Amino acid sequence: MKKFLGVCVVLCMSSAQAQNLVQNPNFDQDATGWDLSMFTTWSNRVDHGDSPLSGALQISTRDADSARQCIELRGSTAYAVSMWVEKDPQPDIAPCATPNNHIQIELRSAAQCGGSTTLYFGSIERLPEPEGWQHFMGEITTQDTTRSALVTLSGSCDAKGTGISIHYFDDIFIAPDSIFATDFEQHATEGGPSQPPGG
Repeated sequence: MKKFLGVCVVLCMSSAQAQNLVQNPNFDQDATGWDLSMFTTWSNRVDHGDSPLSGALQISTRDADSARQCIELRGSTAYAVSMWVEKDPQPDIAPCATPNNHIQIELRSAAQCGGSTTLYFGSIERLPEPEGWQHFMGEITTQDTTRSALVTLSGSCDAKGTGISIHYFDDIFIAPDSIFATDFEQHATEGGPSQPPGG
């Protein structure tokens, strides 16, 4: 798997103004547009923007669970990717020893996520996970044969049997990238010092 995401708190404005290809990226009222596994649901317990009228995607699991969505992409095109995620702010309620989260983008050779898999991109694991909302941002470049992508948000408890892993996902963004070209700048994490990818 090719890893592409670092830690960042600033999404460049011109990328943010591009058309987001993700359906229901902000989970304002529900999880419409996402295919949810058994222990994945919409929650109004938290929201990345602290809006009382919005919510987030909640993944609670003793093993691994996920939410998936297929998006249409063009071949030979760079795309900006951004995601906010927070581990359970009350871990004493369900203390998984090693909670972890992940975003994976599987490039497909046909529309509607048909055909063969041409390439995987995935976020870098950050263990132990930091507190508070964390911003993952990076860039992917599709192959000539790419026509769609399966986007998977997942949470897991790597130390199975130690408790429940709970994560909240919000503000998912994937759009043609006019900013980063082949690089992206790393900034300080929210409320903390700059860290290397996976740090």
